[in-house]
Amino acid sequence: MLFNLGCHILKPQLMIKDDILKLIHKYLKEHNKERVGCLRYLLSQIKYKEIDLKKDITDEETYELLRKEVKKRREAIELFQKGNRPDLVLANLSEIKIIEEFLPPALPEEEIIKIIDDILAKSEGESHPGKIIGMVMSLSKGRAEGGIIAKLVQQKLNKS
Repeated sequence: MLFNLGCHILKPQLMIKDDILKLIHKYLKEHNKERVGCLRYLLSQIKYKEIDLKKDITDEETYELLRKEVKKRREAIELFQKGNRPDLVLANLSEIKIIEEFLPPALPEEEIIKIIDDILAKSEGESHPGKIIGMVMSLSKGRAEGGIIAKLVQQKLNKS
């Protein structure tokens, strides 16, 4: 027998997922098909991830998923540019803008360089670029793209 003692079970906050649901309803009322389609796709990807993990995903896991979606679209843009499909390039660019509305702002290059300098100062001697990139990725908590980090690490190591 269960008793209601007025206690609430704490669940991880699903703010991003809730925001997406609210925006879907808003854009349905506004008849904004492009945004509704993109947001429904994102919501379905979040739900697939939750099914795979057999639990609700946290905001950090949602950010990771959204970054992967942005990366997929950037790769698709490159292919569509090679295939001379400007219509699909524009569609993917607009989807990237929609997805990025849910992501925290990216770190500026100056902050990434500062993180790299700190890591290089702590690790004496030669360091493997892959290890440094991995350390920067973990410290930036996904707020910087791997390609940018790799480029900056290579520049720093080549100057040394």
